[in-house]
Amino acid sequence: MKDFTPVSFSTLVSEIPELLASRASLPEKWKELSTMTREALSREALPLYSNIKKGDVAEFEKKLNEAIDFSNADSLLSLIRGAFSEFLYDEFSQLESHYCDLLYIIFNIVSGGVKSFQIRPGVIEVVTVSQFSIFYTTTSLHLIFNLRGSAEEAFGKAQLPAAEEEERIGVSFSAFDRTIDRWVRLTTTTHEKY
Repeated sequence: MKDFTPVSFSTLVSEIPELLASRASLPEKWKELSTMTREALSREALPLYSNIKKGDVAEFEKKLNEAIDFSNADSLLSLIRGAFSEFLYDEFSQLESHYCDLLYIIFNIVSGGVKSFQIRPGVIEVVTVSQFSIFYTTTSLHLIFNLRGSAEEAFGKAQLPAAEEEERIGVSFSAFDRTIDRWVRLTTTTHEKY
């Protein structure tokens, strides 16, 4: 039998700055933790990985939940765009790793509204679930974050199955601005650009 000693929450919180400094992959480090523990750790990590101040985390979480509950992609992506910090990196791979970690933190905070979260090289796919699906035709958002290309190219990189009632949105990043560059909606006739 394997000897297992549980790690205290305060110990996990104290390790967050070290994880940031070493650029360790949070999805890899936290994969064995419970959902509740990941949510709590994400609330602690958000101010270290983003522009969100510690005292503003609860308000940020509330706005994220509202955007997801009402399937408001513009509001959700604007909030995420504003959260990206202006860390300076020596190479794009470090910047990409930071994008992955920050999106992982953000979507762990609102894990009750997240149906799927998948990270692959250059792509992060997130499917959210609205709490108010009875009142609206769009019950979920399917976000395809393309870390290495345009928002339009994101649709070709999607691997999660698409549902009829979801809105598919391709998102691109700017290495220059170090945040979300733009997003487009996949419609039957054209892409709406933002």
